[in-house]
Amino acid sequence: MNPHDHPHAPPHDRPPDARREPLARLDRADLGLPHPAPLSAYLGVYAALLILLVVTVAAAFVHLGPITIVVAMAIAAIKAVLVALVFMHVHGSSPLTKLFSIAGLAWLVILFALTFSDYISRGWLPISRGWTDRPILPPPPGVPRPPRDQPQAPPQQPQEPAP
Repeated sequence: MNPHDHPHAPPHDRPPDARREPLARLDRADLGLPHPAPLSAYLGVYAALLILLVVTVAAAFVHLGPITIVVAMAIAAIKAVLVALVFMHVHGSSPLTKLFSIAGLAWLVILFALTFSDYISRGWLPISRGWTDRPILPPPPGVPRPPRDQPQAPPQQPQEPAP
């Protein structure tokens, strides 16, 4: 066996092209890592997140009617994009990382859409009795209401006479 083929051979027995530089001397680009954003970018995003926090709190105290949730979700989406692009380094990453980030966002949109469709459509169906025996809907006219403190008794089955 050639000593140069052995993976645990001492560095002086390896050919010169197999000798490695210490990691401290390598640049991030040599390791395939994205360059970190400059400090001004981090501080700018931090300031933007603080401003968006103030906008979120202010929007919570303003009655916007049915678009309140839309405004809150839009502000949250802007904050999430800022964090992902700068602090998670998606902006300078590989196309595969960007693809998986977009796929994750697509799944999040699907989950929100399904959750909101369930929430919106809850009033379209009759109310379920759930875990109790008391009906939630009022009885029809002419039928007496059961007392509130006692559960409603199940209906009695007619007994057949004994032969």
